[in-house]
Amino acid sequence: MAQSKALLWALKALGRRSHSVAQLKEKLSRKGFSPEETKAAIDWLIEKKLLDDSAFAESFAQDKLAIYRHGRRLIYYQLLQLGISRQLAEKTLSGLDPKSERQAALDLLESRLKRWSNLEPMVKKRRALGLLSRRGFPGELIRSLLKRL
Repeated sequence: MAQSKALLWALKALGRRSHSVAQLKEKLSRKGFSPEETKAAIDWLIEKKLLDDSAFAESFAQDKLAIYRHGRRLIYYQLLQLGISRQLAEKTLSGLDPKSERQAALDLLESRLKRWSNLEPMVKKRRALGLLSRRGFPGELIRSLLKRL
C-alpha cells in the first residue's frame, strides 16, 4: 500500500513536469517514503518508460538553449546538478546544433545591445563578454560576436 502511495505521488510529480531519476528519488525521500518504496516506484516508472534521463536531458537542453539562451557549458553544469551522468550530459550536448547555440548568443546579445545603446563601445564589449561568459557560451563564439560590435 505504501509503495503505491509513493508511485502515485511520483506520477503526480511527473504530471506537473518532467524530472530526472535523481530529482524524483530526492523528492520521494524528502516526502518521507522509504528507500525500498522509492526504488520500487522509480523502477516501475523506468520500466514503463515514464521516467527517462535521456529524454529529460534532451528536452532540458533544448529548452535552455532556445528559450533561456544558455550556452553549452552552463547547460552541462545544470544537467550535472540535476543528477544526470557526465556521459549522458556530454552525449546530449553533442546532439545540440552549433548554429542554434550561435543564434541563441546572437539573440541574447541583440536584446541587450538595445539597452546599452548609449554606452561607450568598450563598455558594451565588456558587458557583452561578461553576459555571454556567464551564460555558458564558448570563448571562440564570444570572440567572434565581439568582433562584430
